[in-house]
Amino acid sequence: MSAPATPPLAVGSTLWIFDENRRVYPKEKLPNGQMCSFGPIWREHWQATVITGETRVSWLVRGPNSRAGKISKRDLAAGTMRGVLSSERDLDAACVVQQHAYKIGQRVQRMAGGVAAEHVLRQIAALVGYEL
Repeated sequence: MSAPATPPLAVGSTLWIFDENRRVYPKEKLPNGQMCSFGPIWREHWQATVITGETRVSWLVRGPNSRAGKISKRDLAAGTMRGVLSSERDLDAACVVQQHAYKIGQRVQRMAGGVAAEHVLRQIAALVGYEL
């Protein structure tokens, strides 16, 4: 069963926009009563923004801080626009990549050499279209 297709964008649709200045920190306490000092939660940088209008080439948006802006329809459709996602499903996928890509890369680097490591690297290369 495949995931449902994302409905086409229109006025009133939600876009997710990355705001590096929006920081939310974990509010967990350690057993000794002190607060954790972890960095900000990456997902919380993303803010839902509603499309309020359109031009021939752009979507018009108004952010939560009343900042208006334009987002290129062509770049958004091509997936080449950084910091803008068109669905919560895309945001969930970006969060998985953000949380696990570096750790997986580190794990692969730490693998002992030999046939097993070579086999894993060849599989990864085939998956990402990298020719050894």
